Amino acid sequence: MPRTISKKKLKKGFFAALSISIAVLLIISIFTIDACTWDALLKVNKVMLGLSFLLMFAAWLSQGFAFFLLSRAIGKRVGVFAMLKVYLIGNFIGFVTPFGSGAPPAQIYFLTRTGFSSGEATAVAGTRALLSAWFFGLMGPIILIFFSRWLPIGTWARVLRGTLVAIFIVTLFFLYFLWKPDKLKRFVGSLSSVRFLQKHIGVEKLEHFTMKLTEEIEKTHGNFLLIFGKKPFAIMGAFICNIFSWVAVLAIVPILLIGLGWRGNFYSLIFREFILYCLVPFSPTPGGSGTAELGLAAILYSLVPKHILGVSIIMWRFITYYLTLIVGGLLFFTAVSKRFRIRGSVSGTKN
Repeated sequence: MPRTISKKKLKKGFFAALSISIAVLLIISIFTIDACTWDALLKVNKVMLGLSFLLMFAAWLSQGFAFFLLSRAIGKRVGVFAMLKVYLIGNFIGFVTPFGSGAPPAQIYFLTRTGFSSGEATAVAGTRALLSAWFFGLMGPIILIFFSRWLPIGTWARVLRGTLVAIFIVTLFFLYFLWKPDKLKRFVGSLSSVRFLQKHIGVEKLEHFTMKLTEEIEKTHGNFLLIFGKKPFAIMGAFICNIFSWVAVLAIVPILLIGLGWRGNFYSLIFREFILYCLVPFSPTPGGSGTAELGLAAILYSLVPKHILGVSIIMWRFITYYLTLIVGGLLFFTAVSKRFRIRGSVSGTKN
């Protein structure tokens, strides 16, 4: 677990994500917004608009409750809102780092600041992320088998199949880790004898690193076993929370479009949107900026009138992305200012 979170890198990622997203949204707006757009905005159904915000808040709360259930499974008595803060802070950092790579380490880090050991924090954050991946792993085959007629043939189906393969590989690795942790520890231990690493890191530092990593693997494995082996109801509850959260997020686009007067193929929209969320994590831009906006534009182009295309993407991105940046960012910097001194980085004690 890293001892510092670079303030400079977070700022750089934040401005990069914001710049790319705003630039793409402006380009989409130039080609889609006209006089009919303003008429649609004046007539927008405010109930549907409010419902979209409520769905986002419900999705957040569901993920916080998933963290809460998994924490209880390993004997940690931490409140739902404390876990919601950890989730939102992690999402904020994930949204300003390439591939969302900063989210899991940040969640682990802030869980340790809440009283978790590093092994407990890794098990909870890792299990929550795995359950989220399993949602896509479960829904993907269902869509391909029972609802393929609502998907355009070709690229979309290939993307969905590729995502399912990736989830399957990750799941296999996880199950193998649960079954054979000693092999993973032996592999980590063997790194200390690699000459290239010895040369660039130093023999003593490398040995210390591999020893600590081996200890963390052992602790994390024990906590994973506790959650998966002895607390199946916690797993089921957290998985249901993940399902509810993702369903709420997926419902935001159609709810916004209905509020703007759209009447179209609901199922085709939802299933294409599902594939978009499979793709965004593979975007190298922070928070999927640019990829998410252009991806939704591609999805909506053949389903939605041009005059509400751009404005619906702007509204969707604000609710699902900018809102998390604002709330998660405020929570992050509040937590930092209360507990740490910032001088280029946020420092914590080593666990």
